[in-house]
Amino acid sequence: MPIFYERLSMLDQEPPPRNKPSNSELDIKTFSFTPVDEAIRQLNSHRYGLTAEVSTSRLVECGENILSTKRPPTRLMIAVRSFCGWFNILLLIVAITSAISQPPDWSSFTIVMITIVLASCIQFSQDCVGTDAAIKLQAAILPTVSVRRFESADSHNDIMIDQRHLVPGDILYVDPGDTIPADCIVIEADDLLISQSNLTGESEPQRKTSSYQIGEYGTEALELENVLYMGTNVISGHGVALVVKTGDDTYIARITKQLNQRQLLTVFQRGIRLVTWMMLGFMVIMVLVVILIKGLSTGKWLVSLMFASSIAAGLVPEMLPVIVNANQARGAYTLFKRGAIVQRPDSVQSLGGLSILCSDKTGTLTNDEVTLSHCIDPLGNDSSSVLLLAQTNAMSQSGKKNAIDAAILTHVAETEKMEGLGTKIAEIPFTFEARKASCVTRTHSGRMILTCKGAFEEVLSVCSSIRLAGDVLQINEKRLDLMRRVRRFNADGYRVILVATRDISKSYRDDDAFNFQGLDTDLTVEGLLTFLDPLKDDAKSSVARLQELGVDTRILTGDNLGVALKICRDLNLVQQTDEVSEAITGAELAKLEDTDDFHKTIKHCKIFAKLTPIQKGQVIDSLKIQGEVVGMLGDGINDAIALRKADAGISVHTATNVAKDSADILLMDKNLSMIIDCIVIGRTTQGNTIKYLKMALASSFGNAVSILASTAWLPFSAMSATQLLVQNLLFDTSLSTLPWDTVDEEYLAVPQPWRIWDILRYIVLIGPVTSTIDFATFFLNWFYYGLRSGTDIGAIKAFQSNWFLQGILSQTLMVHILRTGKLPFVRSHSARSVYISTILVSAVGILIVYIPPIANTLQMVGPKGMFDLILLGLLVSFSVVLELCKMLYIELFKRWL
Repeated sequence: MPIFYERLSMLDQEPPPRNKPSNSELDIKTFSFTPVDEAIRQLNSHRYGLTAEVSTSRLVECGENILSTKRPPTRLMIAVRSFCGWFNILLLIVAITSAISQPPDWSSFTIVMITIVLASCIQFSQDCVGTDAAIKLQAAILPTVSVRRFESADSHNDIMIDQRHLVPGDILYVDPGDTIPADCIVIEADDLLISQSNLTGESEPQRKTSSYQIGEYGTEALELENVLYMGTNVISGHGVALVVKTGDDTYIARITKQLNQRQLLTVFQRGIRLVTWMMLGFMVIMVLVVILIKGLSTGKWLVSLMFASSIAAGLVPEMLPVIVNANQARGAYTLFKRGAIVQRPDSVQSLGGLSILCSDKTGTLTNDEVTLSHCIDPLGNDSSSVLLLAQTNAMSQSGKKNAIDAAILTHVAETEKMEGLGTKIAEIPFTFEARKASCVTRTHSGRMILTCKGAFEEVLSVCSSIRLAGDVLQINEKRLDLMRRVRRFNADGYRVILVATRDISKSYRDDDAFNFQGLDTDLTVEGLLTFLDPLKDDAKSSVARLQELGVDTRILTGDNLGVALKICRDLNLVQQTDEVSEAITGAELAKLEDTDDFHKTIKHCKIFAKLTPIQKGQVIDSLKIQGEVVGMLGDGINDAIALRKADAGISVHTATNVAKDSADILLMDKNLSMIIDCIVIGRTTQGNTIKYLKMALASSFGNAVSILASTAWLPFSAMSATQLLVQNLLFDTSLSTLPWDTVDEEYLAVPQPWRIWDILRYIVLIGPVTSTIDFATFFLNWFYYGLRSGTDIGAIKAFQSNWFLQGILSQTLMVHILRTGKLPFVRSHSARSVYISTILVSAVGILIVYIPPIANTLQMVGPKGMFDLILLGLLVSFSVVLELCKMLYIELFKRWL
């Protein structure tokens, strides 16, 4: 561990006690006003952490470090949720109505109760499978944290543990890219900057210190400078913290409900909500119309109300939540088998509509194997002194080494064995705004040297002189030469880092309170470092395949524009003639904020270089505002905001913790071809979801039209509520295999954004077409069979039986016609599971009508005469009519699903 971590004095000479920490009555704010040593004592801990034995016993007493809102539901909770849904409540009302009516209709009561149990068991089974799958997926990406383990009064071990096993009293290390796993008090901080945007909405990070609060206790909790909150992110700097609160005792646990309310719904969630409310609204209107018609014709208003309510219950697509959730679970499981872990199931639907994929460069398009290529002085000569300065700076950066520092140290270890410049005194950590990092070293001769390295433009802007052949000269006359040399390196794909120094011996005071901030100015240029991170082998082919799928690729990077352009040329993302108009830097983009050209520029540009993390998020927001479905591929701290804002955030399992927490999908393999698989599976999942919604809702709408027409025309009910309920349940059962269905290649070839108005248009136009065969059956019963009497029980049963049988067979046939825009059974085939489910449901429907005990229970009789042959003709005619209407619909609106 870094040196500064070891500068912690011991609180006492005793190991931490066994007993549970006595902090149950104290909140995090109280601890922030308590000196560190006293806080450690109150938690019965030690500067060197807890022993393994104490940690284990506290875990048993305090429980795992998980928010209850993120714990998987128990089987009891799933059962309650499955059996107490609003649809079941509506059905229960129907059952009670059947039981208390005079005379009681116990057959209907039994059938409705069986329906409730059956539907609930299906949902319970699906939810259990989904929950188990989610637990399995999460187990594959359990985050770990670094803590101290007490060994003796003067020693400790630093170990990695599952963050769920953190307990109050643990001593925790925090480094850039970490997500804070619990509420903590800072013990030591080295330029520690924390983003609390998920709690406050503020984009600017807050500086944290180890000084305990002095002053008004009324200070806002989120303004406390020595407190780290669960769920916040380390932007830069390093620190050591004392864990105070875990799990549901944390600050974020108390505000989770408010945070959930502030979360924006995805396009898919908004669509499902709108469709649900639309159907409920239509059902209310239908109930009122049926009550009015029945009440006026019979004068029995209470009976009319019960009948209308029963009809409404029979028309609701009760399996909607089950099948939609099963479809998403199927998509997530398929992705898991391909090597992608879905953290947020709704993101699978977003993948289907993805029209733009924004990607960071380093580690996503490139191999993330950065190597040091050149180490030269300003004249272009190899320089070991510049390498020594770079090594000193890299070694002085505390915590986890970034790719640049790791490349420098690896190069030194493999080529030159050099001693450091001297003893580290302090460091100024890297930030994404400054784009440079500095360290202060006391040399062997006693001089205090500040060594700075960072992005060429940013470091050059704070340099006033340059070292040439041992002489220090004003930089003015050499600036252009240096810039030309760097541009040549960038054009070849090299990332250039500038190394500069300053002798601060006269400014430095040997004082613990001395502030080094601001000393990294008026520097002297020492030399250049160049690094190469080659493209992944599959990068070019993957980007080309994305373009074939209609997904436009944009590069969002913090690197130099020249390097980004070289990468994009190699990927064929831009042509050399278009580079000027299709590329922009963060500084140029900042000038366009609050202007009319801001969104236009973002829409047009493909390369965004030298962006800050906030600007990456702004690009994502702008593209979404302009109607795009946006994905973000990134793995660094600076990608976290964009990952969180994207419709589908994609990262890799080796990414920083904050990137992984922000992503919706984690790739277990860094191959870009995985992105292609994700998009195709997302489109398949979305396509099958759209199939179900359009089929189920169009069928319900068509049935409602038929019910309203028959209520106004016939002197009796064309189908009883119980019969309609059974028919609807059978139809939904035939649709339950759609998550395993195939999707036409034409649908997979282009992005498929969620179009709510397309679904509404489909329901309104295709729904009545599905009623044509119902009206044909009505006419057949009325005119051919003469089933007109409202008092002849046998005639009513025959009428209802004929419609029931026609309804179930026409609906299962409709599944195969509506699932594709092509000619069914010839140019497009359903999956085997869909064939099996529709055949079985059709067989059950036939058996219900023809087996007397079952038919008698549902008040039905077997069809008479030539009805079977006539029905066959009706089904063939219905197929032709529905196929012709489908062709006309596609011709008019250029789409089907």
